[in-house]
Amino acid sequence: MIAWLSGLLIDKKPDFLVLNVSGVGYRVFIALTTYAALPEVGASVTLHIVTQVREDAIHLYGFNRPEERELFNLLNSVTGVGNKLALSALSCYTSEALTAAIAQGDVTALARIPGVGRRIGQRLALELKERVMALPSVSSAPRTTTPAVAAITAVSLHDDVLSALVNLGYRRQEADAAVSRTFASGSHTFDSAIRMALKILTP
Repeated sequence: MIAWLSGLLIDKKPDFLVLNVSGVGYRVFIALTTYAALPEVGASVTLHIVTQVREDAIHLYGFNRPEERELFNLLNSVTGVGNKLALSALSCYTSEALTAAIAQGDVTALARIPGVGRRIGQRLALELKERVMALPSVSSAPRTTTPAVAAITAVSLHDDVLSALVNLGYRRQEADAAVSRTFASGSHTFDSAIRMALKILTP
């Protein structure tokens, strides 16, 4: 089972990347927080990996920090939460904010995650409260900024943010309106644009 991968970044999208490890290209699914911290294509990247083996496929999920990987696994342990919802949760909130929402039983915040709703939000708070409090502190790890994000052109950045929101489960029309409002307010990096668009979509 693959626990981590280190190699050259060959391609990156808001929901997955391709990593060249000793001549083998690995496709790894990621959250938006991971995407926002990626360097430029061609740079070296190390990711903490969750490996899921199925009859018809092997899926890899990558994270910047082991705490994020552990949180992904905890989310997946709750009935009704699969890989897509777990990545959606880690895309809407930083691991620190998500851990705090679960620990404090903030069902309103959890229900704002696309696809979660109030019922699953209550289940997350109930089943994971004690387990997330036992996680190593995620607030002590420094956040990584990425110069690549700042270099994206306005047009491609708009498209990347829109694509990311659609992948999270938002309807294209409402996502496009939120992204347009976001960029109308001024210049943004991918990270700041996503955060503002999510605020517009989940007031």
